[in-house]
Amino acid sequence: MTKYFQNKYALSKQGAKDLCKGILYSVLAYVSLMLPVALLACVLDSFLIALSWDSGQGGNILLYTVIGIVILAVIFVMHYLQYTLTYMGTYQESERRRISIAEKLRTMPLRFFHERDLSDLTSTIMGDCAGFEHAFSHTVPQFWGSILSTAIVCIVLLIYDWRMGLALLGVAPVAFAIVLFSRKLQTKQTRSKTRKLQTKSKTRSKTRSKTRSKTRKNRNRSKNNQKQSNRAVVLTPQTLL
Repeated sequence: MTKYFQNKYALSKQGAKDLCKGILYSVLAYVSLMLPVALLACVLDSFLIALSWDSGQGGNILLYTVIGIVILAVIFVMHYLQYTLTYMGTYQESERRRISIAEKLRTMPLRFFHERDLSDLTSTIMGDCAGFEHAFSHTVPQFWGSILSTAIVCIVLLIYDWRMGLALLGVAPVAFAIVLFSRKLQTKQTRSKTRKLQTKSKTRSKTRSKTRSKTRKNRNRSKNNQKQSNRAVVLTPQTLL
């Protein structure tokens, strides 16, 4: 699994391991949110059984209160671990990525920087790094965690009550289809934006090269004019003296 994420998202080995940990704890955090629903179902079931049999005795309220407190503690711990592992792993991987990019740029020849606009190059690199940070801290682990947690919840609901499981299975494919469709739209928009930025950078580099060539020609002309003016000095008696 780590090799799959490493090849798919261009991560290092440690970054792929951190992503797997973030996905695991995202699944646990999302599944923990279903524990209050399960507790509520158990409470309602016990009270409805008591009302239907006219026994007058429901469930143990103290027991359900203790279970609710334990569930809140579990939710807090899971979300804390999800937050720390996801964000810490993401920004450590971002640090490694920035260092590798800096090392790669250090080995590039000076001609590469001479032919390009440094401000556009810097803004593009920093924007891409910021996009990676946002994706791996807010999107990728949560996306995989939501898929796996939804599958687990569907299986549990099918075991508990097949009608509830079918109700969830009817909504989940529609939601994932919307996510995939919006992803295609986002990729198209990002590609169009990158093309526009590339064309702007090319035009800026061309204009900069033209202005540099013009300034060089003007300097050469001024130097030639100075040389000609120095050679064409008129000999007068004052200059001979």
